[in-house]
Amino acid sequence: MTNGFQKPYPLNFRALTTDSQPVPDGRNWILLEPLVYLCKDGRLVRARVGSTTDGISTPQSIWNIIAPIGKYWFSGVLHDSGYRETMEISTDEGVTWNPYLCPEGVYDDMIDEALDSQDASWIEKVTIYKALEIFGHTSFAEDQKLANQPRSLTSGTVS
Repeated sequence: MTNGFQKPYPLNFRALTTDSQPVPDGRNWILLEPLVYLCKDGRLVRARVGSTTDGISTPQSIWNIIAPIGKYWFSGVLHDSGYRETMEISTDEGVTWNPYLCPEGVYDDMIDEALDSQDASWIEKVTIYKALEIFGHTSFAEDQKLANQPRSLTSGTVS
């Protein structure tokens, strides 16, 4: 089963498809293929196969405007992979991949950049970023408990 987003990726996303399938919780999806993204600064990162996502984290009250699984799906997948510790980085053009554990602000900045690559409007970006600002700390902490590997919020090192 796929999520229906089998189309060319926006600038900076490097995978060919976004094959995924729903998870029994009814809210999340699991990636069947990696989602690769080239950051403006040259970092090559990916959400690995098996990563889970709930798409763009927006309040349910605005899903008719910015749906969690829709136009900005790729950016949401990328961001969730960081928060959920399934993001990887390659320093050799994708030959090998290693875990990419960072403070939440790195992933928040990355989604901002990814939304730019998907041509999000200023108001869409502000709405998504404000939702992250309000609810992101809680999500990051919850994801860290699940991963059982808390990270410092000010450094990219594992605590």
